[in-house]
Amino acid sequence: MPTGHRRLACAVALAALLTAAAPATAKPGPTLRVTMDPNLSRPVDLPPSGPSVGDRWAIESRVLDTSGAPVGTFRADQTAIAVGRDSQVVQTQGVFELSDGSITFAGVARAPLSQTGLAVDEAYERAVTGGTGAYAGAGGTIVTRRRPDGVYEQTIRLVLPDGEPTPLSIPGIEGPEEKRIDLGDPGIEPGDLIAVRGAIGDPPGGTILGTQAVVAPEGETLRVLSSLTFSLPNGQIAAVGPGAIAPEGTTLLDGRTFVRAVVGGTGAYAGRGGTQTVVREADGTYRNVLELWAPRGEVRRLRFTTRNAALTTVDAGGGRFDVVQERLRNARGRQAGRMLGVRTSAVDAGTVTDVTTLATLRLRGGTVVVGGVEAGRSSRTVSAVMGGTGRYAGVRGTLTTTAAKRGLVIDLRLRRVG
Repeated sequence: MPTGHRRLACAVALAALLTAAAPATAKPGPTLRVTMDPNLSRPVDLPPSGPSVGDRWAIESRVLDTSGAPVGTFRADQTAIAVGRDSQVVQTQGVFELSDGSITFAGVARAPLSQTGLAVDEAYERAVTGGTGAYAGAGGTIVTRRRPDGVYEQTIRLVLPDGEPTPLSIPGIEGPEEKRIDLGDPGIEPGDLIAVRGAIGDPPGGTILGTQAVVAPEGETLRVLSSLTFSLPNGQIAAVGPGAIAPEGTTLLDGRTFVRAVVGGTGAYAGRGGTQTVVREADGTYRNVLELWAPRGEVRRLRFTTRNAALTTVDAGGGRFDVVQERLRNARGRQAGRMLGVRTSAVDAGTVTDVTTLATLRLRGGTVVVGGVEAGRSSRTVSAVMGGTGRYAGVRGTLTTTAAKRGLVIDLRLRRVG
């Protein structure tokens, strides 16, 4: 069978398999209450010197239960997306690695310029975007409050999918091209990024794109927070979670198995959540097995327009960060919220490649978090909705951006995890 026909047949088969699967129903998830030691935060001061849009932090902390016993580790990647006179808005993507699984989240909060960490005694609600183990396929919210003693209180409310997931194997990924984006001192260290690009074997064919944020040392290795997107013939699958690399390298350690959260998708995978299990074999190839749950409920559609987006570009260490602040307007032209986010790109000989994004739409009644690779033409792109807060808690779906005469048209299609 010709290559193109094999890819088409595989795409049709995958779409049929996922379409035939019964939509997930919801089951009430647990509410977890944990605390965290004052964060070990490793800042990266990108140009210009001093607090500015695009500055980054690699964050790590112990996670404790209500009795004070250690139950896991928190790691996160954080970027300043707006800087005022006294404080800054930061966007965070992180993971709680617990004994019975992991929980990923993303969203925005406020941090004073006069101190390290979030503002004291203010509650920030952010989106749970996925999980693994006991929290596989989770949605929900996390509320963070920093006490005056620097300890963080975290209340995590989860909704879990019910029923059985649909398995999906993605074989044949050979050692991808990995480019280090050196943002601090020379050499790989916390705060740096690794841009990833690789080809997926045929069938099904496609590419894998994304970044690995170096967040903390772990013994003789470095822990990374991966944010990767599988671009397949019939849609995309976005995954977030941990990995480990050698200090002198950029690739995952051989023989180590890592389980990450599938946080959303597009096309045939729109609204899916679940898990990605990946292992790097001794020959350098990557073996991936995914388990996916479908969303449930009716599709909710929202449409906004934008005008005169504020864009700040920061170039550093072979990478580029486009920090976006856009005002959203409803069908009547009235202000309906804001979209704040970061597009991260690798730069090779002046050419920008592999654009990935993480953005938060602050709407009336809650937020919606969007991420992954921006797929499509420059005039129209589609990204995965990974979660939300408030009235949008537990949503997944897609965000489509279309160029218009005076700005952009943004279409959201949302369904709930539960």
